[in-house]
Amino acid sequence: MLKDADKYVCRLLNLYVRFSRMVNDAFNNDPHFLTARDKAYQDIVNNTSVFVTEIPTSVCYEDENQLSGALTGLVDTVDPSSSGISRVESRCPELLASYCDMLLRKSPTNRRLTTDEIEQKLRNVLLVLKYVNSKDIFMRVHKSHLTRRLILETSADNEMEELMAGRLRSSLSMCVNLLTLFFLSKKLYFQEVGMPAEQINKLGRMFQDIKISHDLTSEFKEKYKISPQCSTSCISNNTPSLNLDIITIKILSGGAWLLRPQPQSSISLPAELEDFLPQIEDFYRQKHQGRSLLWQHHLSHGVLAYTSDHGRYEFESLCEHPKLEQQIICYSPKVSSEKQFTAKTEFWLNLKFTNTKMGKVQNRRRINLIGRLQLTHEITNEEESMAIVELRQLRAQEGIIKLLKTRKRLHHNELYQELVDLLRFQFVPSKRLIKEVLEWLIDKHYVRRDNNDMNVFVYGT
Repeated sequence: MLKDADKYVCRLLNLYVRFSRMVNDAFNNDPHFLTARDKAYQDIVNNTSVFVTEIPTSVCYEDENQLSGALTGLVDTVDPSSSGISRVESRCPELLASYCDMLLRKSPTNRRLTTDEIEQKLRNVLLVLKYVNSKDIFMRVHKSHLTRRLILETSADNEMEELMAGRLRSSLSMCVNLLTLFFLSKKLYFQEVGMPAEQINKLGRMFQDIKISHDLTSEFKEKYKISPQCSTSCISNNTPSLNLDIITIKILSGGAWLLRPQPQSSISLPAELEDFLPQIEDFYRQKHQGRSLLWQHHLSHGVLAYTSDHGRYEFESLCEHPKLEQQIICYSPKVSSEKQFTAKTEFWLNLKFTNTKMGKVQNRRRINLIGRLQLTHEITNEEESMAIVELRQLRAQEGIIKLLKTRKRLHHNELYQELVDLLRFQFVPSKRLIKEVLEWLIDKHYVRRDNNDMNVFVYGT
């Protein structure tokens, strides 16, 4: 169950239903017992004894420009080794996001469930999400999975995707009890959960970009009269023909999609494909003047074909011509590292391959040779953790300024409590984080201490 998100979520939900039923039947939903149930369930959801991950408590910066640049995403993060003490947190938000991905993408789990069953399971995720402290981690992982599904076109139902995004937003209230479980006709009914409008708006922009890109692709093909019936047409007569119908153009808004600046990939595109890039840029600029395009080849995907006269392929030749990174060539569940190969390592088809099951040779069996498609340059766990810390610092900074600008002066204890209440819908800030953010704000004269009481903070006008 440590890696099985399906079993994990089902266990958590069954536990909630079991004790909710007990409180309802035995104590007639007494408010005291409901509160005790919520506190106990919240402790279980955020428990770190088994499902644990480590998040740095802070990031050390050399100067103001480095901090402001990292918070705004204009510069890369600092070395993770420069961060402070790690903070242990539950893996629950990560597993919940993985469970959503399992339900929403084209997977065996999605295919064996009906639409109503998928919708109910997504509602169950929102129920558990109510008790998660680190909702910002859930949103970040969920957005990462959504990016992969939309770019690789692996979403099972686009309407369900948008419905899930809409349910993450709530227009009702920001209180802690946004979700309430009711037992009516043996069914579960509860209100929708709320998430920051800024993050949900970015998800909406992602869906909008995909729809606009679909229309843009159709218009581009129509303009150059490329269709399945005339697949031998091409824009340039100096290059081999290419069926443009198999190409999909995606114009993505950088602020909504990219979590942080990505390194440019130096790859060698086929001549047939490379000739279309200037045409696409000119076509886009004619429709949207003043906008610039930056090709993100690390987000692209396609099928590569390689032929050899003698049936053997050297590892060096596989990487050299397309200029692909070695880890892309070696991506496979069975290949742990590209260091297993040398430049002269040869590959060829094993014509004597047989598949055995329980000691018997199987004449037919389906084998997945490719595995799950990945987007290259996906950030590592350390980079993801650092990005979460940077965003939390920014949220805490904004929250403190907002509170002091409204209240003018606050005691340390009051400031801490009100900041926790303000940010509880995203994460629970640690005292260490609040202290470091306050010190930074004081150094920059956004906040100052009261002359008569050092524990009172005053908004610096």
